[in-house]
Amino acid sequence: MDATRSFRLVSALIAEPLKHIDAIPPFINLPFSRPLQIPSKSFSAAFYSTLKNPTSSAASFESTPIAAFYSTLKNPTSSAASFESTPIAKFLLNECGFSLEDAKSICRRKPDLLAHKSYDNSRQTLLFLRDKGFHEISVQKLFSKYPNTLRCSFEDIVKPKVEFLEKIGLTGQKLSKALSRDPRILTLSISRTLEPRFYYLHVRPGIG
Repeated sequence: MDATRSFRLVSALIAEPLKHIDAIPPFINLPFSRPLQIPSKSFSAAFYSTLKNPTSSAASFESTPIAAFYSTLKNPTSSAASFESTPIAKFLLNECGFSLEDAKSICRRKPDLLAHKSYDNSRQTLLFLRDKGFHEISVQKLFSKYPNTLRCSFEDIVKPKVEFLEKIGLTGQKLSKALSRDPRILTLSISRTLEPRFYYLHVRPGIG
């Protein structure tokens, strides 16, 4: 399967409407079937406290990483060091190879990343993808296009989705290019969406 067809397959798995759904057999016995588990959005307790009582909680909110980040946006020269000291900044800059501006761009789009103190889960994802043949630029594209990947459960979401794509023929650089091009596939349930759609596409003339 060449790269172009890999992209077409991933796009089809995401967007292809299912027809004749009643004719598709269940996939509950497949070993790689797992239910979708969407990670919940996690903000600091101080942030929610501020929303409920903004006057009395202002000081506590100002001490959070999120507040520090927005302070960096207003005054980048004096506050750059505070952003670089956050766990997410250290992970993106030191382990993923992002530039400072690209790291800030990711956090602007998903500011709750700043509220987390540990990125061991993200580190598992990073090492796993590297082991699968993802180069640094491919990992950066994935994290940039879909920052939620940084908070997705490695065991429940990232690993089973990648293994599913490998089972249907996307491996090595084909997998890397396809997933970094459209990481939305990580949001889809294997048993309820990806498996039925792949079966439907695979049995259609010209696909299998």
